[in-house]
Amino acid sequence: MENQDKCYTIVKDYNGKETARVHTGMLAKSLTLGNMAELLEDFVNSGMKDYRDGEEVGKMLQTSHRTLQASVIRFCLGVIVSLGKQEYTDARNEMPVAMAKKIKALVEDGTLKMGWMI
Repeated sequence: MENQDKCYTIVKDYNGKETARVHTGMLAKSLTLGNMAELLEDFVNSGMKDYRDGEEVGKMLQTSHRTLQASVIRFCLGVIVSLGKQEYTDARNEMPVAMAKKIKALVEDGTLKMGWMI
């Protein structure tokens, strides 16, 4: 049962009361790109998740299928490159957007090669 529990996400309300039990794979297949953007925004906003949390997720993904690892990296790079295309910044996002612009330039000039599925 422990392996099966790993496949489910327990949804809780703001009081911590369980409201639903959702199969993670089914949730992933049901998300639109807009839903994914909202989910990611809400995820990083709940507890201000940041670089170290991303490192922990990366560690967890090290045992995933190699093709999926490559897809995750390309997906994340796509998010980063797109964020690097925005012109407006303020003190809260100025440095990360500047970093994203540098990564965008490396992708566009071919220095940072992404590779594609085999």
